[in-house]
This record gives sequence, C-alpha cells and structure tokens, in this order.
Amino acid sequence: MAKDARLVNSRWFKVLVSVLLLVIILLVATPTALKHIVTQRIAPSYGLNLSMATPDITWHQAAITLDEIELRDDRDQVLAQIGNLAVDVNLAALFRGEVQLESVSITELDVNVETADGDSNLQRQLTLVNEKLALQSSTTEEVEPSKEDSEPWRFSLLSFQLQRASLGFSDQQHPNPPAEELVVIERLEIDGLMVDPILERVDIDSIRSSSLVANGWVSENGDVNVNRLLGSVIPVANQDNSKIETATEVTLVDQSASSSSDATDSPIADQTSEEDQGMAASPKDSVVSDNTSEGWIVALHQVAINNYQLNFWDLSLEREANYQLGPIDISLENFETKPFQEADVNFQASLGGESSITIDGKLQLIPLVSDANITISQLELSQFQPYLDSVTWADIEQGSITLNGHLNANMVGEGSPTVEYLGDVSVDNLRLIDRRDGSFIAGHESLQVIGLDFNLGNMMVRAEEAALIDSELTLSINSDGEFSLLSLARVSEETLIEEGKKVEEVGAQFGLAVQVARVENGQFRFSDDSLTSPFDMTIGLDHIQVNGVSSVKRPESAIARMNFGRAGILEFDGATQDDNTVATYRIADLPMANISGYIAALSGYEVQRGTFNLDGRYTISDSALAVDNELKVRSFELGRAIRDENTLPLPLATAMLSDSNGDIELSLPIRGNLDDPSFSVGSVVAEVMTQAIINAATSPFTLLGSLVGQDDLNVVLFSPNSYELRASEKLKLDHLVEALLSKPDLVLRITPTAHNSLDTDQPQPLAEREQERLESLADERAQRIVSYLVDETQLDEGRIQVINPVRTSAPTTEVELILSIELAVE
Repeated sequence: MAKDARLVNSRWFKVLVSVLLLVIILLVATPTALKHIVTQRIAPSYGLNLSMATPDITWHQAAITLDEIELRDDRDQVLAQIGNLAVDVNLAALFRGEVQLESVSITELDVNVETADGDSNLQRQLTLVNEKLALQSSTTEEVEPSKEDSEPWRFSLLSFQLQRASLGFSDQQHPNPPAEELVVIERLEIDGLMVDPILERVDIDSIRSSSLVANGWVSENGDVNVNRLLGSVIPVANQDNSKIETATEVTLVDQSASSSSDATDSPIADQTSEEDQGMAASPKDSVVSDNTSEGWIVALHQVAINNYQLNFWDLSLEREANYQLGPIDISLENFETKPFQEADVNFQASLGGESSITIDGKLQLIPLVSDANITISQLELSQFQPYLDSVTWADIEQGSITLNGHLNANMVGEGSPTVEYLGDVSVDNLRLIDRRDGSFIAGHESLQVIGLDFNLGNMMVRAEEAALIDSELTLSINSDGEFSLLSLARVSEETLIEEGKKVEEVGAQFGLAVQVARVENGQFRFSDDSLTSPFDMTIGLDHIQVNGVSSVKRPESAIARMNFGRAGILEFDGATQDDNTVATYRIADLPMANISGYIAALSGYEVQRGTFNLDGRYTISDSALAVDNELKVRSFELGRAIRDENTLPLPLATAMLSDSNGDIELSLPIRGNLDDPSFSVGSVVAEVMTQAIINAATSPFTLLGSLVGQDDLNVVLFSPNSYELRASEKLKLDHLVEALLSKPDLVLRITPTAHNSLDTDQPQPLAEREQERLESLADERAQRIVSYLVDETQLDEGRIQVINPVRTSAPTTEVELILSIELAVE
C-alpha cells in the first residue's frame, strides 16, 4: 500500500497523468465543452458563480483566450469582470517538473467591492470559497508523501500584461465618495516571474506600470476607505492564518528539538570554549538569525512605475483637505527581502504647481535602513492648513518649504532609532493671517537654515547658519486685555499650557548648536489698547547676529542694531571669553510719548514729551551679574494724571530729578546671581526705578544737598529767643538757593517756629500774652529768611511760601526752623 502511495505521489507519475489528461482534452474537448466544464463544474465546486463567452483555443500552441468573464457574488451582483484573458502554456516544462506560463494577458479587469450591513460581497465570496476548500480538504484521503518523490514543482511566468484595470469600492455608510474607484491601472507588465519552493524564493525580473491612479479618503466620521476595504478581507484571512500559524509553531518546535539534538551529539559542540559560548551576538548577527529562519525571499530586480497619480481627500475636517500627488515616477533596482541587501531607489513626484520631491539612494528592508539624497522644492504649506483649523485661528495664507540634503535612517539595534538629516532647509514667502478678520499676524521673505544636522539618535540639532530675512510680526492687546497670540488658540488656556509644557520637555531633551544666527531687516509691531493712552510702536530689526549659539553655554558674541520707527535706536555688542561675558548697549532718542501708556499704568501719570537714553554695560562672571546703567531723559515733561489713588509721586520726583532744561540723569546699578531662582533682572530694574522716584520725592533735601555738597539744608538754626540769621545759616541758605535755581519747578516752604522752653523763661502753661510773643518771634524768624533770600540771593519771591507757624518742644539747644519742598502749582 505504501509503495502504491509513493508511486501516485511521484513527480514522473504526475507528469504522465498530466500528459494523458491533455491528450484526452485535445481529443474530445471543444470550446463549448470547456466553457461548460469551467463554469458549471469547476467554479461551483469552489463556491464561484462564473460566466464567460465561448473560449478560443489554439491546441498546437497550448494557448487559450477567454472573453467576457463575469464573476457574481452570492446575491447575483457583479463582483468582477474581465474583458479578455489570454494564457499561453509551455507544455514541455511539465516534463521538467515546472509549471511555466509563456504569457498571461488580462484586459479590462473591473473589480467592484460593495459593503453593506457590516459585511461586503468580497468578504462573503471569500468565506464561501474557504468553506468549499475546507470541505474538499476534509473529504480527501491524506497519503503520506515520499521524501524522495515529493519535490514541489516550480512555477514561472515569463510575461504578464494587465491593461485597463480598476478596483471600485462602494460603501453604503458613505454613499457619496469623492471618487468611485480606489485604483485605476492603464497598463501593468511583469516579466520573468519565477517561484522556486525548494529555494523558497520568488524572483521577478521587472515590473513596469504606467498611468496608475490611486484614490484614498477619510469620510466625515473618520473612516478610512482603505481600512474599510481591508476589513472585508482580513477577517477571512485571519481564519486561515490561525491554522497556518499553529502549523508553523509545531514545525518550529520540531526543528528546534532536532537542532538541539544534533548540536548535542556534534563533536564540534564539545570543542566550543566558554568564552565563545558567553560571547554576545552582534546586532547584525541577531538580525540575520531573526530574519533568515525558514523565510521566503522575494527579489525584484527592476521596478519602474511611471505617471502614477495619488489623490487623497479628508472629509472629516472643518475644511475639506484635498491632495493630488503626481505624476509620480518610481524606480527600484536589486531589491530583496533578505537581510542586509541594499536596493537602489529613485522617487520623483510633482506635488502640484512648482512643488516637487525627489529621493535617490539606497534602501535596505531587513533591518530597515535608508541612505538617500532628498530634495523637496517649494512645498506649499497652505495645503496642511485644514489640519490646523481645529487648534488655531491662524491661517497659512502663503509660504513654501524647500529642503535639500541627505537622510540616513537606521532602525536596527535597541532603543531609539537613528535618524539623521544633513543639508539645507528654507521656508520662503510665509504669510500668516487671522482667519476671523483677515488681519496680518506674521510673515517673512525667507528663513534659511544652512548646514542643518538633525540627529535623532543623539538628540542634537546643529547648523552652520540660521538666517531670518525681511520678517514681520504683529502682536496686540485689545481693550479687554486679551493678548492676540493667545486669542488665536482654539483650545482652552489649560490645554495650551499643558501642551506647551510637553513641547518644552521634548525640546529640553535636544542639544542645540548654531554657528551663526542672524536677523536682517525685520520688523516687530506691538499695540496695546488696554491702556488709557493706547500704545503702538514698530521696532525695526536692522541687524541682529549671534555667534556660537548653544544650549550648554553662553553665546560667543552678539551684535544688534534696532530702530524705533523714525526716531530712536538700540545698539548691542557683547562677547564671551573664558566663561566671562562682557557687553555694552545703548538706547538713544527713544520718544517717551510712545511708552506713555505703560508709564501711566505704573505711576498714574502720562508722559507729554521727552526722549529716553541709556548707556549700559554688564558683565557675567560664572553666574555673578554686574550691570551699570547711566539713564538720561531729555526734555522730560509729565502729562495728565489718570487716577487719584495708587500713584507714584512722579511729579515731585520729576521736578527733583530734572535740571533747568528738563533733563534727568540717573545711575542705576544692578547686582545679582543668575543661579538664584528668586533673582529677576526685570524685577530688580523696576524696584531700582521705583525706589529712585520715591527717594527723590520723600527726601528732596538729600538730593539737593548732593548737588552742592552740603547736608542739613532743610533746617535753619536760631539762637534761643532770637530772630537774627547767623553767618553759618546764611551760607547754608546760599547753598540751598544754588540747588533750587537748577530746579525751577520747586517751591520752598518755610514753617515759622518757636520753642516752648528755649524761647521763654515763663512757667508752663504760658500766659496768653507770652504765647502771642512766641508766635510773633516765629513769624519774624521766617520773615528774616524770606528777606535774605529775596534781597541777597537770586531766588524769586514767587518760589517762597510761608505756612502756618508751629511751636516745638524738641530737646535741642538751638531752635530748628524746618524747611520743606513742594511742587509749584501752575
């Protein structure tokens, strides 16, 4: 019995049977009979409802032509149609144990997949075929093949042609798709297909395709048409795969056991040293081991796809996205699925208008490694706008990105993959607008990054130069205090902050090194309508350059020049050497009326006129910061008060700090440690400025005394019971007048004073007459001061005020008459 089984399963027996069957067919079959056999016998046995025209058979050439083939599903709906199918068989190859088709030609192939009620006609048909095959398999008597005679047959197809084919997809849930067909092929040619089950290898000499169109879309509810189509096939395929996987597992276990047994019995195993056994396999060795075990190899020697058109629609967005890529040309040479086999790849595609992409290089599939030159020219950024609509009101009105460089990606090994790009990137003619009102937000003529080296493996970004040319940015705060940049977000402030933290965390993982970063001819406009005096200023960024930008150390040097519209400039020049940074800066002729609103918000007073000037120098040694500022305000004049409460004493301080020309000069030193988290340069500057204003207003005589080198100008001393001015006090008044002459807006106030004990010998309480005498003494002392100031100095009498007299009991040996300073009232 076993001998008979080996005979039946021998290769030569199969060849003999095949020849005999062929002879019988040649003798008795007719085209009509063949049609009947195929459509009424063979097809139904596999659950297929097939119809076709009467075939055309050329017996001497072993060729057959079938026309008008139609396959219907279980509901009698057309599933597939073929206009013409021509097959040419090489009979002589059967004697070599090989099935060889000289040529296969298919014309006008149409496949229509329809889904409804959770399944599809294709899914139902595949399920039916699987059931028929399972039934046939269960009724077939299994005979153990002979290892000697069970060699599988090879299969080869010398030439395959497909003309005018389409794959249609109809989805009941989405009755109005943007395209009726998923794939349309004008011509597809395959030459030299060979399947060798002994070597477990598939070879294809060439694949050529022209005028291929593929359509994909995402529906309104987020369904992807390709996923919907695959969903009608995958459930059936998974049923079969589960059986295959189980059989594969059993086979692998058997092979593993066999290999283990062989290794144990091998004398070579005994000679293996412990060092060799303990040596870890290299990543390359491990990859080879993982990918060469019992696996088929597919080799494509040449692939050429020309005039490929890819269309994609996304209907799930607020504004429909539509992308048309093509024509696309793809060429692939020497591609194999075995490990460490490189293939030559060339990809060229038009992205619409003047946009295009070109990729030329090497591709390795196992493990996945690519090494290619990539060029993207003028890719329009506005086409990605629909995907930004849900998060921002900002619209990319125009702009394109151009990229030219080398891309290397290596997915082998543990941890993160290695992806490195080295080349140039530029974003040109960018313009962003607010979609709600069309107002301008930002833009530039060119952002160029030259010599960019982006390495995902070591988390590093390097560049030779980054240049922003002819840029413009507009930001504003409206009357309700809403910042324009934040108002562009279409997500909550909490979400914005949370996402910002995530971006910051990712950015913190990357190192940064840029040799030169510069801005040329930029413009920044900022307006604030929330102030009592609206702010609106345009700052021109004439030239900014920073050398040696780094995420781990301070820049090597920096220079900058900016302008404040028609008047005012800012200049900066700094450098770092041996961890010590020294920089000088200057602000000249900045119109203070431009920042009047912010001064009013802080002090309660607007600014009528004046120009702001600042000369400064700072040093950073390690983390110690030392700043020396010389502030000069020219022709300063305050405006109106905007509130009565919570104001700084700015009018008096201004009068105290200003000279006769309305100029103010202040020294503002700042010291601190940059490593101290509580230290803030902005806070220190504000504190120093505020304190200078308060000191000038509350301690005016200290400031006046510093001008003339004299202390205690606010007190005039008199001997007890006397109103005569002593020489020392006259000299003090001379110094005071000298200081007051440089402060024309100040008024000197004299308080008539008498002492309750020094100016009288009468017992307390004083009699009324004695009290009157003391008041008269106090008035006389004040008048002596007034007379001296008017007659002996240049102080105008209108700048002198005598206020109500006072009596004091201060424990002194001399009577102190107090002077005070007030701002003149116009």
